[in-house]
Amino acid sequence: MMKNKQLGFSLIELMFVLAVISVMVQIKIKADINADIFSQAEADVKRTMQEIGNIQAAASGYLADTGEYPDFANNCNDAITVLKNAPTAYLNYITTTSPYNTQYITECNTTTFTVKVKSDKDFAAPYIAAQYPGSTILAAPDDDTSASSIPRPLSLSQFLSLDGSRAMQGDLDMDDHAIKNVQDIDFNGQDLKLGIGKFVSMGSVSFNSLTSTIDKPDCAQGSITGTAKIILRIHGITTIVGGSSGIRNVSWSASFIELISAQQWRLSTTGLSAITGVAETFCDYGSWNR
Repeated sequence: MMKNKQLGFSLIELMFVLAVISVMVQIKIKADINADIFSQAEADVKRTMQEIGNIQAAASGYLADTGEYPDFANNCNDAITVLKNAPTAYLNYITTTSPYNTQYITECNTTTFTVKVKSDKDFAAPYIAAQYPGSTILAAPDDDTSASSIPRPLSLSQFLSLDGSRAMQGDLDMDDHAIKNVQDIDFNGQDLKLGIGKFVSMGSVSFNSLTSTIDKPDCAQGSITGTAKIILRIHGITTIVGGSSGIRNVSWSASFIELISAQQWRLSTTGLSAITGVAETFCDYGSWNR
């Protein structure tokens, strides 16, 4: 008698196949979930780094415009608020809360500006420290927090004011080099001291008349008032002929007399018919600028 030939899968085989498919589906679902989690984690950390960069860029712009970091007097603890409320609105859209629902913390000193953010120590904090320039992880127990710092520029051209709109923040050391092509220098109402002890505000006036008058310099410099003085330098003179035997027993003099009624001196001479010279005027401030 012939036996019937079996066709298809048995019940046990079908159950085995279904079990294998179920396991594979679970693996795929878990892989997809892990991929989504990693993708979201990567997106969060990249957004965090972008916001750190935005805060640092805004602080650098504020430094360029004002000469100091925002809220520098308080070590930049409230820098983000200052940047958001500044007239130029350096941070229009930045949020103070990170993707990890933690606050961005700012601090600074004379050399660096730092942004700190608490995330997680297993992925985000190490990722930021490894991928974002100038970043480190804080020591335990704060190893879930990264700190990202930028240095204060030394002398980049965009930080140099060329129009005189900002005052010096420190001393200017020329290191034995000269300052050239200066039109004028003002010392808070005081004239430049010329390095000649107590005499400043020098001036030279040529004259060629026996009755020349010379204006006095203005010696009022802020709260200091000096004494106007004059020095006579004669270039040439002509004396009066003294008899048929030529010039003999000649006596002459020349000096400036102070005019009480005017801010001038007048030349006074004796024994001369002509004179040319230069009057050097200056202000005497005593021991003020010694």
